[in-house]
Amino acid sequence: MAAFLYPPFYAYPPYFTLQPVEETRAKQVQAWKALIFDFCVHHNIHTVSADDHADGTVDVLPDPSSPLFVNAAIHRALKREAKVVFLDALVAEGHGEWLEADKHRCRVFFKTLAEYVSDVRRWVDENALHGSVYTLYEMAEATEIPDEWKRLDRDVLHRIFVACQSSGVSSVFGGENGEDVGVKFL
Repeated sequence: MAAFLYPPFYAYPPYFTLQPVEETRAKQVQAWKALIFDFCVHHNIHTVSADDHADGTVDVLPDPSSPLFVNAAIHRALKREAKVVFLDALVAEGHGEWLEADKHRCRVFFKTLAEYVSDVRRWVDENALHGSVYTLYEMAEATEIPDEWKRLDRDVLHRIFVACQSSGVSSVFGGENGEDVGVKFL
């Protein structure tokens, strides 16, 4: 995988502190929101922590040499308050949702749920899959499934199909006591 290229603002120390001037903060929020999204897509990360961790790291990622919220070169790290503000912006845009009410972890969507629902509806229609049943495992592994869905973790896939259920595209069942979740396309 190619190295992730951080935007120029990442080397600018003031961007690691919430800015008090409204106009400046709005630009800062937009810049961080884009960075978080691009970083997650590049590294295929679906959950981001807003917490500081006991070991001194700010975020736990697959590649510790490529942190998101810490720039060791300029000795800066985002505080939890700033991470929550930036992740809130991602959530407001539809590219995330908080997994807890107290905002510890944020699930990141590479598309909005509405876009995913539209994609699923189109895929079901194009492949005449009305009435078909799949498990989430099959949705993540089957060859006939669009490649972009295979990159998604099962929690995100489950959330997408719950959104599809709300839109009348599918029915979701199972998932109790360790069973795999099933999806029936309507």
